[in-house]
Parts: sequence; structure tokens; C-alpha cells
Amino acid sequence: MPPIRDIDELVELHKREGAALQEVFVEGREDKYFYESFLAENGLRHVAVLEVETVDVPDREVVRLGLAIGKKGRVVTLAALLEGRLSENELVCVADADLDHFKGIVYAYSLLLITDYTSIELYALCPSVMGRILGVALGGFPKGYAEVVVEIAKLLEDSFLIRVAAHDLGLAPTYPDEHSSHCKFDKRKKTASFRPVDYINKAFENYVDKSWRAPMKAQIAERRGQLKPEVRLQIHGHDFVDTLAWYIRQHAGFGHINPATFGGMLLGSVDAATLATEPLFRELLRRLRAA
Repeated sequence: MPPIRDIDELVELHKREGAALQEVFVEGREDKYFYESFLAENGLRHVAVLEVETVDVPDREVVRLGLAIGKKGRVVTLAALLEGRLSENELVCVADADLDHFKGIVYAYSLLLITDYTSIELYALCPSVMGRILGVALGGFPKGYAEVVVEIAKLLEDSFLIRVAAHDLGLAPTYPDEHSSHCKFDKRKKTASFRPVDYINKAFENYVDKSWRAPMKAQIAERRGQLKPEVRLQIHGHDFVDTLAWYIRQHAGFGHINPATFGGMLLGSVDAATLATEPLFRELLRRLRAA
């Protein structure tokens, strides 16, 4: 990872280098490789894609903007701190939407772009990509794209609503790393289901005071009425990868799928042509080609 620069050093570097320097700042390493590959396939190999940790974004600035301290909060804050100091053709900050689209959160920073769905993983949940994964990479999975999407959405939308409701209420539970550990599969019917009560109990196990339960239940019910036709706006990225890998392994003949490498295979199956049809990637190309 390159040495850490502060905000002023970053601005001075761009002033010195001019149009020759173009940078894209993203949340983490997986994002870096994902956007780097897309730009390279579109003739923009000279654009540097960097993790936000390569810039010193003070926690106090993240908090001042009312954001959570973390990689996304730093990417958004970086865009805010550079507002009016650099052009959108020189530098772009890209962050995962997470809950933003569902909750109608919009950031007024010209240097910031937000994913079209909750995270980069959800770009894989489309007919062309999933068709290749199910039919080619997995060697003939017994269910087609439409059926898989319905079942996956059924497993993941409830836990997303739990995240939204917790955020609404200002709660900070610790969500399980393995979302799939709260799913079950009926081998006779070949159908999967999610156990929301177990998931909530695990996420809130460190909360001694249980006064959150009634407001949480009411908020989930309210938010359920706001579910959207586009499932990719209401599925958490990490949970999607973990649960899709689990779901595939439950079917006869596919138990060998390695969950540790499945995420890489999933993102590696998203081709540049498919991405170029999405609003975020069209805008990214427009900005970087306009320099």
C-alpha cells in the first residue's frame, strides 16, 4: 500500500501533476481490484485505483459529517473534504450504497459516486452473470436464474430489514459473519428458509437491556411495506456471497464448492461489458475520459 498522504498533500500533488494524474478512491482491496479491472478493460490503465486508507482522513471529520467511522465513512468524507478543491475528472471517490438507496439517503458531493445496488457483489446478481455461474462455472446447476433469485431474496431480505430497522433506531448490534448459519435447507422439498428470530438474538446478544425488542419489531414491520421490486437494493453484499455459496452447497453434487473462494469467482464473472451498462460505471467512464 502506498504511503499515507494527508488531504493538503493530495491536493498539491494533483495541482502539480495536472491532467496526467487521475485517481479513484475506494473502500478496500476487493473494490480496488474490481474497479481496476473494469478501467483497464476500457483503456484506462493509467488511472490509479487506491484504497481510502492511503489517505489520512481524520475520524473527527467523519464524525462531524454524522457518518460511521469505517471505510465507507472515510470515502464519503474524503469526497466532502475535497469538494471544490479538485475536479471530478481528476479524482473520484466510490463507495458502496449499503442502506442508502433503500432509505433515500443522498450525498451532495460532486466527487462521490455510489454503487447502483447495495455493494459491488450485487452486480453479479443479474441474468447474464448468474447464467454463466449456474450453467457453466457450476457445471449445470439444477435451478435457473429466476428460481435462484426468488429463493436468495427470501433468505436475505429479512436480515436486510433488520439492519435498516436497527439503523433507524440508532442501535449498533454485532451482525453474524456467517449469515448462512441462520438459514436452513429442506432437502426433501429442496427449498431454503431464514430464521430471523435466531439472527436477531445473535446480533443483539450483547444487549442486556431488551427494551429494543418492541420498537425493533414495529420498525421491521413498517420497513417491510417499503420493499422494492429490485431485490439488489435490499440485500447485504457480504451476506449475499456467504449465503449464495451455502445455498449452492445444499444441492446434491455441489457440496464441494469452496465458500472461501466463491466470492472471488462471483466478482470475477462480472464482465466489463455488463458493468458498462450500469449508471455508476457509465458515469465513471465519462468523467475519466473527459480529462
